[in-house]
Amino acid sequence: MASVLVVGGGGREHAIAWKLTLSSKVNKIYITPNNIGAALLPQIEFVDLDVNNFEV
Repeated sequence: MASVLVVGGGGREHAIAWKLTLSSKVNKIYITPNNIGAALLPQIEFVDLDVNNFEV
């Protein structure tokens, strides 16, 4: 079983997260930033990350 992080809050990311919920190989899906539509999907957990705060 895999855990997957989806980065992005738009419709495309929602579609990716939705499709991942249909996979038997994925047990947990993390999304950042919060995606309101994805809140209704099973296996979804929101992660509060600042994707613009990183060191190169």
